[in-house]
Amino acid sequence: ILKKLPDQYSVFYSRKFKGTKAWEEEREIDFIIFDGKNFLLCLEVKGGMIEYNGPEDAWYQNGERMKRRPDRQSSSAMQSVLAFLGSDAKNLNLGWALGFPDCCLPDNFQPPSGLPNPIIIDQQRFNHVETAVESAGQYYVDQIGRGGISGATASSILNRLTKSIGFVTKVGVR
Repeated sequence: ILKKLPDQYSVFYSRKFKGTKAWEEEREIDFIIFDGKNFLLCLEVKGGMIEYNGPEDAWYQNGERMKRRPDRQSSSAMQSVLAFLGSDAKNLNLGWALGFPDCCLPDNFQPPSGLPNPIIIDQQRFNHVETAVESAGQYYVDQIGRGGISGATASSILNRLTKSIGFVTKVGVR
């Protein structure tokens, strides 16, 4: 579905970040969505029927309590991206969002604290993915208020996220 986004967006699937000095050695992000100028979103996607139980402060997937909370997964992954990008991200609005493609929010949805409505992309919002991503990104632009980045910095970010490595054979080592 994210392939339907316009060309201005760069989407990266299942990116790992190692050695980010966080309590976990490795972070994995389902999707990174970068608009090339104003925002970068870390999207955590969970399939099946999702429920958040406020009194328990617990997330459930298909009736089973989740071991890892999707909101904290996405938030901590975003921190890893921020650490990885360093100064390239200083004028970028970084945020996280949750994707639930198999279920819909109720019509009378009142978000719990720490989980604003625009950063939840449910089944219905996935049907209008460009609007949903733009809404989530705009939420962070409004909340964080950074002015955005230059084309050169955007290229630097894209290069860092798509960096290749070529190995060489050294005769002395062989």
